[in-house]
Amino acid sequence: MVEKQSALYSGLKDIQAKEFDVFQALLMLFEKYHLKYFITGGTVLGARYYKDFIPYDDDIDVCLSRKDYNLFLKKLYKEIPSPYLVEHYSLDEMFKYTIIRVENTSIDITEVSDPEKKCPIPLLILHLWMVCLLICC
Repeated sequence: MVEKQSALYSGLKDIQAKEFDVFQALLMLFEKYHLKYFITGGTVLGARYYKDFIPYDDDIDVCLSRKDYNLFLKKLYKEIPSPYLVEHYSLDEMFKYTIIRVENTSIDITEVSDPEKKCPIPLLILHLWMVCLLICC
């Protein structure tokens, strides 16, 4: 069982490093426009208890105020540099979630549960205060 789990998490540190690149790109935008944000979920737990990612976590959770969330969706998302892609149902009818997801499109990850499905990763998930907004790799 331990060997099987190790195989599942192989390469996760590389994924987390790419996620952090996405996070840094967002932080530059947040700071440029003085957006209020904070980390949440597993990102907080990792920062508090590991001073890093939780060893098995594969995303970064960030919250924005409703005002800043709306501003981000209305126009600021266009300033996210390549290779990052902002996804939200208001921007793409094929995206079915109410969160904002920011993906690094320069790499593909194969989902263990569905090897045929390739997904860009890492991602960062943006959450709203009170309403979830996620930025994912």
